Amino acid sequence: MDLLRWLWSTSEGGYVRIAVGVAIFATLAIVDIKRRGAQATRWREYLFLLACVAMAMATAIANDMVTVTLSPVYFVVHENIRAYDPPNIRWVALSVAMRGSWWVGLIGGVAMLFANNPSPRWRQLPMRRLYKRIGLVMLTALACSALMGSLQYAGLLGEIGKDADIRERLFMTALQAHTGAYIGGGLGIVGAIASVIWQRRKSAAARCDDSVSV
Repeated sequence: MDLLRWLWSTSEGGYVRIAVGVAIFATLAIVDIKRRGAQATRWREYLFLLACVAMAMATAIANDMVTVTLSPVYFVVHENIRAYDPPNIRWVALSVAMRGSWWVGLIGGVAMLFANNPSPRWRQLPMRRLYKRIGLVMLTALACSALMGSLQYAGLLGEIGKDADIRERLFMTALQAHTGAYIGGGLGIVGAIASVIWQRRKSAAARCDDSVSV
């Protein structure tokens, strides 16, 4: 029980989970390549999932480095830290970003691969097109984070107005920025999935028109 609690409830356990996940995907990719050689395709999907996780973590780290500058106290409260140590608070923010984002990237990657599954009706999109959609998700997450944080700081969101104590305003700004990042990430994933399906349908319709004209 102590081991499970450490694995799921601590920063160090989070790093172990991430490392184990990377190792599993890498092993599956190597096995696929060894078994099927040049015909192997699964390793491309595993690599895409790793890229999604890495980009989600990079986005979260960039976002949290801004919010920890605005309100270090937010991370003190978030992690229930009793002794505030300013030089180490950025490491705390880094840990929060990594632990809170890898699963978002994984879910988003799986969803995009599912939307691009082989079908007798629709041709699969090349993997390079899926990679481009990772950028869409990142930009949407950062844009929503900036928007909600700015609205909160301006007193236009929630109950904390412009006349509140500056520390309280910055705390709530950091909170809303994080909320916005998750909302934006979710919207970006939905948008990416929709664009994959739309592009596949569009390509299928174009092929159908070509066959009819011939």
